[in-house]
Amino acid sequence: LSTAEADALFLFLRDKAPFRREVDAFGPQDRLSAYFGDPRCSFAYVGLHLEPRPWPAELFAVRQRLERLIDPLGLLGGNACSGCLVNNYPQGEGQIVWHRDEVRAHGRCPMVTSVSLSPEGTRSFHLRSGAGSTSGTEGEEEEAVALGHGSALVMAGDVQE
Repeated sequence: LSTAEADALFLFLRDKAPFRREVDAFGPQDRLSAYFGDPRCSFAYVGLHLEPRPWPAELFAVRQRLERLIDPLGLLGGNACSGCLVNNYPQGEGQIVWHRDEVRAHGRCPMVTSVSLSPEGTRSFHLRSGAGSTSGTEGEEEEAVALGHGSALVMAGDVQE
């Protein structure tokens, strides 16, 4: 997204998204979240089950744009982007513990795309490889990806393995 588009989406979500602090199997989350998606596209993770709110026009436009960019790469596997979990972290803080996204319900070729909206600067997105990637097993490879305001990171194939 251009800076102006990212700014507008950030302000829309900050001011209009129905954020709430979810409580999962580990207790209250450190962030606020709001889930949007297609009808009947519920989202479940660590003890939570979220039903989607309808796509606001501002997010639906981003969804369509991502699909147009990703589809020629063959990563959609005939599927559309079906949901969007919006996380709101405190400025300069916030993180999610090491995890794998539970996307088996989304077919054989699941894809997760992270769009960063951080007008204050770049967020560091860390990826870890290996069978124990949720626990910090010694010897695993870790990579940090710098996500600027309005950038997207597409994770497909065996990235969640």
